[in-house]
Amino acid sequence: MEFAKRDLTERYSGSLLGFAWNFIFPLANIIVYTFIFSSIMGARLPGSSDVFSYGVYICAGILPWTAFASMFTRISTIFPDKRHILTKLNTNLRYFPLYIVISESVIFAGTMVFFFLFLIYAGYQFSWLLVFVPVIYFIQVLFAYSL
Repeated sequence: MEFAKRDLTERYSGSLLGFAWNFIFPLANIIVYTFIFSSIMGARLPGSSDVFSYGVYICAGILPWTAFASMFTRISTIFPDKRHILTKLNTNLRYFPLYIVISESVIFAGTMVFFFLFLIYAGYQFSWLLVFVPVIYFIQVLFAYSL
């Protein structure tokens, strides 16, 4: 757990906003995808008259994909990246990448909070199927971790 906290704080430690970049970047992605596609490009989903429908459609796919890709990329390079720590610790190498899973899950949870707040703002109604989002995310995490 300490590695996850350290990972979240050290990722953008040299920048002006530091830890806040973990949530500013995904929020900026949501804003760009929804407003660029809806306002500037005028993209619409067939059968939907809602202005933000295409942006919401894109975000619903890109946000989990970004979380998966980031988690997979970081886990696949963890041993060369952290070799200076691994030589000093007596730890099970199978469980060492779990701190990346935790930190990426925190970022994904924050991103989804922003996304759901945007959906509430845009007037979307939630379905009971939303309860499957954590289950699907857990399967995605297992897949990324096992790869």
